[in-house]
Amino acid sequence: MTSLEQFQEFDGTIRKVIINGVMHFSVIDVFKNYGSGSKAPKQEWQRAKQRLEEQGFDVDSFVRPHQFSGQGQRPTPVANFDTFLRIAMIVSFKNWEGIREYMVTATHEKIEAQLEAQREREQLRQKSKRIRLSYADTLIETHEGHRPNFGRATNAGYKGLFNMVAAEIIKYLGLNESQARNLRDHIGDLALTGITAYEAFAKHDMLAFGSQLNDEQQAELTYQAAREILQIVKPRAERLKIDLVSGRPLLAPPDYSGREIEI
Repeated sequence: MTSLEQFQEFDGTIRKVIINGVMHFSVIDVFKNYGSGSKAPKQEWQRAKQRLEEQGFDVDSFVRPHQFSGQGQRPTPVANFDTFLRIAMIVSFKNWEGIREYMVTATHEKIEAQLEAQREREQLRQKSKRIRLSYADTLIETHEGHRPNFGRATNAGYKGLFNMVAAEIIKYLGLNESQARNLRDHIGDLALTGITAYEAFAKHDMLAFGSQLNDEQQAELTYQAAREILQIVKPRAERLKIDLVSGRPLLAPPDYSGREIEI
């Protein structure tokens, strides 16, 4: 049986949490389950902490408090894998090889998940750009004078999905002038998915109505397509407890009910 298999068979657990994209592990859990004085893990950690500080290691910069979810949970120290390597230099953990392999595996899985998420995000953005170009071509093709008001149509879609026009979204996200020029690079994945979907729908609707649409009609078709997509993405954003525009976690869901459109 390998050291990792021995570790996995142990009844105790080591809680882990991702902080700033880095996997951290509960210091107390490691000392409790694998320390030499497991009946007093906090005291054993305090002794180890003192020895680290005596060696010039800035513990407070690498070990931080974290409150895990659950009733009655209190902040507990957590550290990343590199910090545990330093701790293991002065502490004789039981089955350290198993602990180390577990931490390496957990950290590696996190990195792989991040890379996969980045790949999926890039695929989404490339697809969104293709749909956007096709949507823009359709605006030209179906416009009565073949000179559509791109800004009006774009803002109509934003208004339908976010209840904000581009300038309001830029302000809402706190983007600077440079970032504002690439607005869609700074919104959440769910928001971008919604935009991609309603632009595809609007393209279909405009083609169905022919090639004599005016600015108002194109904007209205885009707005209505965005309102339809909102009924799909809004419940998902609320279920995930994220802000639809930025994709960031939130405490209270925002109002996407929509006001009277002004286009």
